[in-house]
Amino acid sequence: MLKSLIMLMLVSSPKDAGTLDTLPTHESYLVEVVTASEEIYDDGVYRKKYAPFTVSDSTGMVVLEVAAKYDRPAVIALPKGKFLLKSKIPDLIEKYIITGTSSTLKVIL
Repeated sequence: MLKSLIMLMLVSSPKDAGTLDTLPTHESYLVEVVTASEEIYDDGVYRKKYAPFTVSDSTGMVVLEVAAKYDRPAVIALPKGKFLLKSKIPDLIEKYIITGTSSTLKVIL
């Protein structure tokens, strides 16, 4: 997760200081993303597998791809701005979120 956020900072270039998609130097907001899940049998134990999803900025560019998670929903850190979350399992689900109003956010896809 930290590696993905660092990559996000390296590939993104701020266009305008007033734009919501600029990456803050010290501020990020935690977002718990609950996607569709299924129960799977794994080496003697039943586990919950949460579906993968992508995060796009307001321009539509994918800034983060999150793989399937086991046992707990994904928790990601995003800068202040507007983002589109997409999950394609079992069907395409899209939801816009705006970070910056509180330090944590829970989204159910």
